[in-house]
Amino acid sequence: MRLRYSFNSLHAKWLHASGVLIRNKPLQSGHALTRFFLDLPAQRVHLNRVRRRRVLLNTQSDGSGIGTVLIVEDEVLVSIMIEDFLLDLGAAEVITCVTPGEAEAMIGTRSVNCAILDVKIGGADSFGLADALTHRDVPFFFATASGPEAIVERHRHRPILAKPFSNAQLLEFLHATMAGQGRDR
Repeated sequence: MRLRYSFNSLHAKWLHASGVLIRNKPLQSGHALTRFFLDLPAQRVHLNRVRRRRVLLNTQSDGSGIGTVLIVEDEVLVSIMIEDFLLDLGAAEVITCVTPGEAEAMIGTRSVNCAILDVKIGGADSFGLADALTHRDVPFFFATASGPEAIVERHRHRPILAKPFSNAQLLEFLHATMAGQGRDR
């Protein structure tokens, strides 16, 4: 999703799962008030998808070397923002899954260079997936609103990016993890 704000308007643009470009303006606007309604019930949105890098005129160069990144996140808007940021940085592919089971099936058939895992996904957790990524020697970190106490002991040494986070923090964790600081040695 792309949000664009100008002096007197807010515009949103995103692609529907069917590939149709959707644009929307606020439903109501007034002095210091803009109401923008976006209803995305997570149980109805199927986010398991793979997106390849788009050709951009002004791609940032500090994300070079980012290959294929796996995102496991059940919050739709959070995953879309991370995905867009990584693609803008030059990631070759971004694979987004909403459940650890989908992600485990995906890593069984795809090569992944790095993974970003939410800890609590619906009623499940991502520790089984973390074990599978460790077994495949894929570096990863956790992005969670929970503290270190929510991480099982065997993965407490992993980097934990606290939500909410900035793009700069995300990039820092991504580079550190891919440089080997997130791997078991």
